Amino acid sequence: MKAMVYGVVQILPILVVLMGCSSGVTSDTQETSTAKKPPSTDTIPQLTVTADEQPIPAFEGSYCWSSEGVVTCVDKSGPIETLEGETPTVVAPGALIDMTYEDAPEPKEFQVRHLNIGEVALDNGKFLAPETPGVYYYKTSGRWEQGSASSFFFLEVR
Repeated sequence: MKAMVYGVVQILPILVVLMGCSSGVTSDTQETSTAKKPPSTDTIPQLTVTADEQPIPAFEGSYCWSSEGVVTCVDKSGPIETLEGETPTVVAPGALIDMTYEDAPEPKEFQVRHLNIGEVALDNGKFLAPETPGVYYYKTSGRWEQGSASSFFFLEVR
């Protein structure tokens, strides 16, 4: 009888451990497949621009970016040359222009410059399109721990 009790006492902890490792047991701390992945720092951030939620194409400008110990610098033409042959996005006067970097960390510094007027005042990455009809060219500059990048976009106010 002592041997049987001794055997049960030895096997009981093993059974408890095995039951705890069972695939049928769920945990409240498990990650789901819909969990948002952390922002990537491996690639140059891509600017997303919208005017009243209508997409405006943004074109990559010059950048210097460090990834996995390698720094890559690319010098590109300015906005007028880069956007030559492209068609500006038509927006309404005073349209809300919103700029974000998808799947990228927030930049440490970010500025937008209108090519003829100068720096544009931003409110949380947003500004209002001019009220006066015309074509407007913009250059954005962002700086992160991994480097810096610029982008261009233009719009036509009608």
